[in-house]
Amino acid sequence: MIYLLAFFVLLSVFLIVILIQQQRELARLKIPDQVEKQRELAMSQSQLMRIAHHAGMAELNQGILKNIYNILSTVNVSTSVVNDRARKIDIRSLTRLADLLEENQAQLAQFLATDPRGQKFPKALGQLSEYMKNVHDGLLEEIANLTEIVQKLNQIVKAQQAYAGAEVAVEEFDVNQLLEDSLLMESRTFEERDCSVREELDPKLPRILTHKIKLLQVVVTLMRNGAETVNANSPPGERIVLIRTYFRDNRICVEIGDPKAIETGEIIDPLLANTDSTTLTRRYFSLYYCASAVAEMHGGIRIFSEGLGHGSLVRVDLPQSLR
Repeated sequence: MIYLLAFFVLLSVFLIVILIQQQRELARLKIPDQVEKQRELAMSQSQLMRIAHHAGMAELNQGILKNIYNILSTVNVSTSVVNDRARKIDIRSLTRLADLLEENQAQLAQFLATDPRGQKFPKALGQLSEYMKNVHDGLLEEIANLTEIVQKLNQIVKAQQAYAGAEVAVEEFDVNQLLEDSLLMESRTFEERDCSVREELDPKLPRILTHKIKLLQVVVTLMRNGAETVNANSPPGERIVLIRTYFRDNRICVEIGDPKAIETGEIIDPLLANTDSTTLTRRYFSLYYCASAVAEMHGGIRIFSEGLGHGSLVRVDLPQSLR
C-alpha cells in the first residue's frame, strides 16, 4: 500500500514537471511570435503614416493648384475686360476733330468763331476729353487689379515652392510665418466660402523645433475645415475664422476655427470624433491624421464644439522643441 501511494505521488510529480515544461516551451514559442507581430504592427503604423504624409502633401498641392486655377480664371476675365474696353475706345470722334482742324488750319480763328461746326468744337473736345479720361481711369484700375492678382499668384507659387521639396524632418522655424504662408496658399478657400480671417498672432511667439511639413499639413487641413464649418453654420456677415497663436506653459498653441465655439463648446477628442461630421472634420484628408501627426510631434489637439449644426474651433499645442 505504501509503495502504491509512493508510485502515485511520483507519477503526479512527473506529470506536473512535464506540464510545466510544456507551458514553458509554449511561452518560448509565443514570445517571438508576439515580438514579430508587434514589429509588423509598428511597421504597418509607420507605413500608414508615410502614406498619410504623401496623401496629405498631394491634397495640399491639389488645393493650391485649385487656387491657382481660380486665380488664372480671374486673370483671364480681367484681361478680357481690358481688351474689350480698349477695343471700344471711340477713336473716330478724335479723328474727326483732328480732320476738322487740319481742313481749316488756314482760317482756324474764323472757323471756330463763325462756322457752326467750329463753334461746337470746344464743347465736343471737352466731352471727348472727359470720355478719354474715364476710359483711361477704367483701364488703369483694371490693370492695377490684374497686377495685384499676378503678384498674389506669384506669392502663392513662391510659398508653395518653399514647401514642395521639403522632407519630414525636424527643423527650427517661425510658426506665425508658416500660418501666413498657409493663409496665402488657402486665400481662395476663404473667399469662396465668404469667410473673413481674424488673425491674432503673438508677435513674441518663440521659434519652434519640430516637423515643419507635418505642421503645415495640419494647419492647412484645419483652415479648410474652419472655412467649411463657419460657412455652413454662420449667417452671411458673421463668417469669421479665427487664427490665433500664443505661448503658454512652455508650449506653443495654435487655434483655428469659429471663435464662438471656444466659449460655448465642449472639448472633444478628435481620435474619438464622428468622422462623418463635417462640424468636426473635413471631408478631404482626415482629422484623424492631424491628431496622429500632432501626437508624433509630442503635441495635443482638442476640438471645441457644441456638435452638429454649430461651428468648431481646434486647438493644437506643441512643445517648443521636439528634441
